[in-house]
Amino acid sequence: INELIGHAALSPHEKLSAREYQIFTLILQNRTPSEIAAELNLSLSTVSNHLAHVKDKLGVRTLGEIISYGHRTGLIEVV
Repeated sequence: INELIGHAALSPHEKLSAREYQIFTLILQNRTPSEIAAELNLSLSTVSNHLAHVKDKLGVRTLGEIISYGHRTGLIEVV
């Protein structure tokens, strides 16, 4: 039960897999899915699949909403 309670206390971005988090942070750095695919040596469809999981876990629908999430949570500093 403690594990379930601890998991529920995590922020949505803390529930991402390592690869999902890596792609999430690259989106926050304003990289496009195509740039991410090239940088990580992945196919665009693989990046798109990971992004779909990221969106589901964060409860967002667009890349813009991922950026907004980053601002709200302090993961992106407004310059």
